Amino acid sequence: MNNKIILITLIATTFISLLTFFLSLIFPHFMPTMMTLLMLTAMIATIAMQCMYQLRTGKSQTSEQFTELPVKPEKPVILLLGPYAATWFSKSDAADNPRYAGSATWLQTGTPEELEKRLNYISQYASDTPVHAFFPFLPDDSETVELTMKKLRGWLGSFSAILTSRPLHCTFAIYARLSSERRSHTPDNATWNQDLVIQPTTSVDFHQALNELELHIKNNTENDFNHSQRKVFALTLLDWIRGSRISQRISDIFSCSSLKLDKILLCDYGNGFTRHGAWSNWLENQYAILPSLGSGITLPPLPPIAITVKEAPVIIRKKMHTILPRIYWSVCLATMLIAAHMFSHAWYVYQQETASKQQLQRYSVINNLSINKLESRIRNLENEYKKRSQQAESIMFQNWGFFPYFTYADRILTLLNQLKSIPVLSTSGPQAIFNSGSATLLPAAARQLQNALTLAREYPHNNLLIVGHSDNTGRSDYNLLLSKKRAISVRNWLLENHIAPQRLKISAAGESEPVANNNTLAGRQHNRRIEVLVVPSEITQNRS
Repeated sequence: MNNKIILITLIATTFISLLTFFLSLIFPHFMPTMMTLLMLTAMIATIAMQCMYQLRTGKSQTSEQFTELPVKPEKPVILLLGPYAATWFSKSDAADNPRYAGSATWLQTGTPEELEKRLNYISQYASDTPVHAFFPFLPDDSETVELTMKKLRGWLGSFSAILTSRPLHCTFAIYARLSSERRSHTPDNATWNQDLVIQPTTSVDFHQALNELELHIKNNTENDFNHSQRKVFALTLLDWIRGSRISQRISDIFSCSSLKLDKILLCDYGNGFTRHGAWSNWLENQYAILPSLGSGITLPPLPPIAITVKEAPVIIRKKMHTILPRIYWSVCLATMLIAAHMFSHAWYVYQQETASKQQLQRYSVINNLSINKLESRIRNLENEYKKRSQQAESIMFQNWGFFPYFTYADRILTLLNQLKSIPVLSTSGPQAIFNSGSATLLPAAARQLQNALTLAREYPHNNLLIVGHSDNTGRSDYNLLLSKKRAISVRNWLLENHIAPQRLKISAAGESEPVANNNTLAGRQHNRRIEVLVVPSEITQNRS
């Protein structure tokens, strides 16, 4: 792509950014979600194109030859971790317990505080020093498998806090007496399957590392007696670790902490231990075999360490010097457009929020409520809730997430449930409680109003709204006054039946809400009715 094409693309993306920005300002409520995403994409493309253009037009190339000298690696520090480190790998007459083996310094860490102290010291005073963890495991340390698992679980519980924040590569080592070989060439009288390699590698799962160790043991082609004995005992030991659920407990240590397992080492410890433990007891129960015991307690041996030192070759490089502008105008343009776009949408959202609150406030007013108006409000709120819910699900990025569609939908649903829960009562029926043009209760009205009395007693903490209605006989203003008088008559009847006056509110609808045809005598009788609504305390409080 040559510079001319890049420049044309830069101008085009800038134009698209400005166009979508002004369209979103002019038509904020008609802009779909994709337009906002298009504007952001165009801004990013504008910045990228200008960066590419400036870099291509401001480069100068020079050749430079230099030699990189090999850097001698720092002496690694290996931290002894685990519940067996303090018991088996520390000297009783030493305060700090450092051990120097090969080309590494071994530090025993028995407590979380000690581990944190050592890591902080290395990080502060020797940040270039390689740090590695060594986790020894002694299957014969405890008498039973349960005690072994309890010890591992307890160690993880106490060290989990410090190990979750500091990633650390770790080698897991298993110590056991696997043969009767006497090694005169080594004072430790131990045989390791591999050297300890201090080189960061990709961490592996414990079960995978266990399988790799098993494969390594099986592929060893030595055929002397000691090797054959060691091979059989080692494979039996791995089967015991898997079958006793210890492998899962050890796997939890690495999965629940920042320890990164590199590999598993196996040590045939010829000096042995002074007593038998969980693995030896299992071996005796299964095969009637017991490993030999040592004559005394000695510090377990540490593995040999292999540190790879690479010689750095002579390097010839070509350096590219880039002359950069002091500032990219596309970055300033994108920043200003995004800020202005967010401000305009914030103002638009503020207006929408104000209108939404006013709408809910209107639906919460109960002074002129009736059964007909209640049903109408419920239908309107259901439609509004459906509309807002669909907007909340479909418009995820529009308005920068400022508009609280879910919040407004929840408010509508709350008010909708309150309105649906309002108990209502209507005296419309074949038995009229008023004569035409009269507000005096008929003798038969007491039976129908008994239901209103029951309703008032079932909801002793709620107000009752009594709405009077009339037929269309006579003038509308007279019918409105007549319906009010009828509501007052019912209120007085409830007062006579010991309903508190402050709970009773009246309203008049006149002839405006017929439930039957006023052209018939029966229809007019149905329309001369009283409605009683039990107002929820939540709506009353919101209104007040």
